[in-house]
Amino acid sequence: MLLLLAAYAPDVVQVALDAAGLDGTTSALWSHSIAAGAVLAVACAVLAWRVVGDRGAAGAAGGLVVLHLLADYVTGQKPTWAHGPIIGLHLYAHPARDLAVEAVVVVAGWLLVRRSSSTAPRRPIATVGALALLLAIQIAADARLRFGIRLRWWSA
Repeated sequence: MLLLLAAYAPDVVQVALDAAGLDGTTSALWSHSIAAGAVLAVACAVLAWRVVGDRGAAGAAGGLVVLHLLADYVTGQKPTWAHGPIIGLHLYAHPARDLAVEAVVVVAGWLLVRRSSSTAPRRPIATVGALALLLAIQIAADARLRFGIRLRWWSA
């Protein structure tokens, strides 16, 4: 569960900031910029180290945050730093392409979690089920983009 939180930490922060009333540009700066990503990666790694006490889990937690942000810089358009350029390929405009990239990232993250020593579930059905759930979430997100479903708290 801790690694799942790390994998989605930038989005969790952005949704919380959006819910608190910040505009999308400001919440993206505090959740998806390079500095915010570095802080989140370190925070998630430290939290994993403190909770699990395992270097592999700490590395996986920090790595999942970085993997998330790298994917977002390909699939979306995200800020680099305050008053800096917005970068990204904006594949959100092409949901099928976005799904292809995001699916690769989900599988890479899943493999990273499986390789971390103390955090990987030991039951094959549970691990494959987790992968299927994560892919289903991504398919739902891309269906939302494809069909124009708008949720106030979920910004693309």
